[in-house]
Parts: sequence; structure tokens; C-alpha cells
Amino acid sequence: MNITGIMLRKNLQRSGLVLGLIGVVSVTLILSGCSGSYYGHWSPAWSPDGTKIAFHSTGRGQGWAIYVINSDGSKQTNLTKNTAGGSNPAWSPDGTKIAYSSCYGEIYAINADGSNQTNLTNNSAHDGDPMWSPDGTKIAFSSDRDGNGDIYVMNNDGSNQTNLTNNSANDDAPAWSPDGTKIAFRNDRSGHGEIYVMNADGSNQMKLTSSEYAANYLAWSPDGNKIAFGRATRSWLWSEIYVVNADGTNLRNLNPRGFGAEGPVTTGLTWSPDGTKIAFAGCRPGLNGMDVEIYVMDSDGSNQTRLTHKSDVGLILSLIGMIVGPPRPNCQDLKDAYYTLTTKLNGTV
Repeated sequence: MNITGIMLRKNLQRSGLVLGLIGVVSVTLILSGCSGSYYGHWSPAWSPDGTKIAFHSTGRGQGWAIYVINSDGSKQTNLTKNTAGGSNPAWSPDGTKIAYSSCYGEIYAINADGSNQTNLTNNSAHDGDPMWSPDGTKIAFSSDRDGNGDIYVMNNDGSNQTNLTNNSANDDAPAWSPDGTKIAFRNDRSGHGEIYVMNADGSNQMKLTSSEYAANYLAWSPDGNKIAFGRATRSWLWSEIYVVNADGTNLRNLNPRGFGAEGPVTTGLTWSPDGTKIAFAGCRPGLNGMDVEIYVMDSDGSNQTRLTHKSDVGLILSLIGMIVGPPRPNCQDLKDAYYTLTTKLNGTV
């Protein structure tokens, strides 16, 4: 879960509204990152050798867990079944470790087989969005330890944690360039999230995108020439997929077919190591209501293939049922319900 979601959750809790509005308990569980039992497969991350995809999963009666599947969707393995679980997995460049955000706002690393869990950040702040540097020596991440979301970098053993952005706006979702010289990230200094790029030491911050809609999770192409990202149309959960050149030119919409005008992205997308494919979390309406699953498509948006399959919808269906009622909700219902609740909580409707 990113810093924006964490801070929204904290604001809801401080406001005292979490017990007063319809469905807010469910929203709090959604935003908490780990407490809910609602369904979804989120935040895909391709392994360096291209053979596996890590993701986090919810709604299997165990909170949030880190899974790994083969790149064809076979052989799902729970790596965190004996731990507190977490979200937003990221592979080390040599493929031997996976960093992730724990349920308690810490950055952990585990071996690729799920063994040797290690707390890297170990503080009372909310840390998330880990991303390894291309040489494997450092990990960039987001943290609210200075009062708002900033991009930090640390050594891969957790030492020497350093604030790179250090501004009053919220920064999150860091992504290293393949050559390790730059970090792309999201920043809300313009009032909503936009994509910025800076040098790996935090200098020379440059805005790449400009839109009335917020950008969210992003990923650098393996050749370093492009950045893929989601652009939220009504809330941080729902986005269209865009690709822009690394210098900010040639913005293109890759919105896959079959997901509706608002697009498929929920939390996270990732390029295959050879740059020919993009994996993403998508919500496609169907007979079973909301299906948030991991999909793979060609880098031009064609040839979608679904890799994961539904488990249960759990708590989220209760939330939507409170607002939209029967019949079973679809992706549009979920988007509208989430938007209605969050805008009510923020006093905008």
C-alpha cells in the first residue's frame, strides 16, 4: 500500500468518522493494507529472469499475503503464510530476494522461497513501496516519518536511510531507471499525483506529466526509454494505463479492451525483463461481480491474458451491498461506491 492510502487511513481515523458513516469500517479495512478479508490480486512484479511474477493477494481468509506464480499463471505459492503478510513485492536484481511492505508499515526482505524474513526499516513510521536499485545495493521506498510522504533510499541491509525528496508534498511509488542514475516517483505538489524524475541522489527533480487526473503506480521499461503508469480517473484505485517517454514526450494511452472506459489498473504494473509485455492488476466485470486479477498484455496493450483466478470477494461485497444493493456489484459499482465514501469522508460531497 502506498503512502497516500496510508495517510488517508490515518486522517479518517483521526477525524472520528470511522464509526459514523455507512460502510466506513469496511473502507478502513481496505485502506489499512492488511486487516480486511476482501478479495483481490494486486501489485504484480516480474522476476529478473522473466519466469515468475510476485504479487500480493487478499481474501483468502488470511489477510494480505505475498504470492509467486509462474509467468504463465501456474503454480501459485504463498511466501508469507507463516508471517504477518504484506503488499507491494519487489524482486532483487539477482532474483534471490523479495522486498515488500509489511502489514505494520515496515519494509521486509525475504528469500525468494519465503525463508529468512528480515525487517529492514524497523521504526514507528509507515514505510512502503520498496524498489531495489539495478545493482542490488540499495532500496528506494516511501515513508511518512517526517510528517508527510517522502522518497527515501537505504542500503540493502536497511542501514543509512536517507530522505531524497524532503518537501511538504507527498511522494511515493519510486522506480529506479535501469541504469541506476535516476528515480521516477509520484508527487502531489500540484494538488494531485504527477510523475516526476530525479537523479538518484535526489537532485534535479523534473515533472514529466500534467493532467487533471492523478497518476499512480509506475514502472520503467527495461531499456530505460519509457515509463508506464496508471492515471486515476476518479480515485487512486482506478486508472488507465499510459506510457510516456523518459523525457516526458509522446504520452500514449494503452488502456486494454474489455475493462470499460475507466480502465483496469488497481495497484501496480510491471514490465517483463525483455520489455515486450506488461503485467497489471485489472478489474473486469463478469458473472461473479468484481474480479481483480493479474493480467499480462503486450507492451502496446494487445493480447491480454488472465493469470490469476477468483477466490472469494469477502468484505468488499458487504461494503458495496451497503451502497448499491443487489444485484451483485461490478467494477463500476465498486469504483462509484469507493468514490462516494471517500469524498464524503473528506467533506467534498
